[in-house]
Amino acid sequence: MSTQTRCGKGRHGAVGNRAPGGSCHNVPVTFTFNRMRALVLVLASLVPLCAVAQKLPRDVARYLEDRRLCDHFRGEPTEGNLPEQVERRNFVNDSLDIYCAGTDTRLAALKRRYAKDKTVMNALKSLDEKIE
Repeated sequence: MSTQTRCGKGRHGAVGNRAPGGSCHNVPVTFTFNRMRALVLVLASLVPLCAVAQKLPRDVARYLEDRRLCDHFRGEPTEGNLPEQVERRNFVNDSLDIYCAGTDTRLAALKRRYAKDKTVMNALKSLDEKIE
C-alpha cells in the first residue's frame, strides 16, 4: 500500500493528520488508481447515456447500458497468474456472464420489435450482432 504525507486542517476544521508536536506523518492511500479510473469511466459514460435514454424505450436503453458494460469488460486484460491478476480475471469473467449473456438474442429481438423506429435503429445499428 502506498502512503501520502498529509498535514493541515481535517474535515471538521480541526488540525488533522499531525503527529504529536505538530509534525506531519504518512497516511495510507487506499483509493487506488484502478478504482479512480473505473469511477471516471462510469461517470463519463453516464452523461451521454442519460441524454439518449430519455428518447429511447426503456428496454432499449437498458440493453445499451448492458451492452456498453459488456463491451467494456470484453476489452479488459485477463492475463497473469499473480493473486491480484487471478482475482481480476474472475471478476471480469463474472462481469462477462452478467452483462454479455444473451446479448446477441436480445439485439436481434430489439431490432425486430423496433424495425420501424429510426431513433432506436440508429442507436442499435453500430453494434456487432455476434459477440457471444
